[in-house]
Amino acid sequence: CNKVFSNIQANQATQQTTPPMQLTPYSELIQLSPTEREKKNATAKINKQKQKGLLKIAELDERISSLEDEVTGLCSKTELDFDAIVDKQDELALAIRRKEKFSEIINQLFPNEK
Repeated sequence: CNKVFSNIQANQATQQTTPPMQLTPYSELIQLSPTEREKKNATAKINKQKQKGLLKIAELDERISSLEDEVTGLCSKTELDFDAIVDKQDELALAIRRKEKFSEIINQLFPNEK
């Protein structure tokens, strides 16, 4: 019960400190062209697309970690399957390469957004 009450208080504190959105006067809004309206939303769209790329990198990090564990597991068996080890190493190398390419693409597409 205390935890729920604390969460409610925290939410209220957040709501109180967040300034209300200032609306643009209607007379100004109707004079904006569709292109100008799109420009107003460009920052949010840019951030969303960059976050999509960063999510892909995070997914690849997870995949790389999993593949490293699989390679270690294959190398620690009593009977070694060299083909399986090489196949997993190939998968790992591809995942690492893809991560590097995603990072390169994100840095090129979003050079000023850190």
